[in-house]
Amino acid sequence: MEFSDTYREQVILSRSDRSRRAMFWSRILGILLMLLVAVILRTEPQLRSDLLRVGIETAMKLTQRYDPQALPVRGSEETENGVRINRPGTFPRSTDDVLETAREVGKRLSARPVGPSVEAD
Repeated sequence: MEFSDTYREQVILSRSDRSRRAMFWSRILGILLMLLVAVILRTEPQLRSDLLRVGIETAMKLTQRYDPQALPVRGSEETENGVRINRPGTFPRSTDDVLETAREVGKRLSARPVGPSVEAD
């Protein structure tokens, strides 16, 4: 074996070790970030409800854009077999309604305190 062969093998080994280390730490970091997001959403019910409301409205908007007639307008109703259906009714929304909702959510999120709360004495 010559020096160039040995060097090439050492470089390949070093790269594979760095790759394995990077994959390990990326998985650890991903798990920690998931836990952080879960804890934040668990401890902040107002933020969770705001995000949920925005997500539902966005999904409704997107589905209406593709096929608005496929979504029936329903409130809370009972079917013939006694199963209660409790979903928000779907209705056509104008662009102004969506923009107003986005502004309202922006105001709510910007009004939320950031960081530890400090009470004045």
